[in-house]
Amino acid sequence: TNMKKGIKCPSAVRDSRQIRNLAKYTTKDTKLILGVRHPIKFFESFYNYRVKHLHAEHKSTSHIPRAEDLIGDQSHSWNKLYSEVARFEMFMKQLAKVDVSGK
Repeated sequence: TNMKKGIKCPSAVRDSRQIRNLAKYTTKDTKLILGVRHPIKFFESFYNYRVKHLHAEHKSTSHIPRAEDLIGDQSHSWNKLYSEVARFEMFMKQLAKVDVSGK
């Protein structure tokens, strides 16, 4: 069919369950379009989203870390946010869309 479907979910390429579903429910003819933001802009936007979400739910914001404190791997995580989540090339490798040879 000529059916087209779309989704905007930055975590979709990071979640192994969602990757398995992509493989299960698509064919070799499926075209996948990934929109990727600049890593710093993505991180900044995701951080602001998390902070705004806390304010919207009237939760305490006294424990919000500075963005600078979230630089690094998952050990620097707050609310599932850390700078490595912006490294989409690592997750795109799972989709065979990024050269893994390092050349």
